Amino acid sequence: MPKRFKRSTRIQSIIFSRKKGLSRGEAKSELREAGFRYMKIDITPKSYRFRQESPMHFNPKTFRTISIKPGMKAVIGVPKYGF
Repeated sequence: MPKRFKRSTRIQSIIFSRKKGLSRGEAKSELREAGFRYMKIDITPKSYRFRQESPMHFNPKTFRTISIKPGMKAVIGVPKYGF
């Protein structure tokens, strides 16, 4: 088995697309309905990014983005030892 698959991943951030006129409040509601929490939000012209854990808790070379459902994605990564 390749070394990169020996440890499981965790969600670092949840990203919502703003393409369909999604407001920040609607994004927060969808986030909570999906079972995630609201900590810190980064707003860009194209997305809302809700941080679930600090990026410092992850190995930076392991981040990748996956699709959860249309308009909702997750940034996942392998945690550093001890986190």
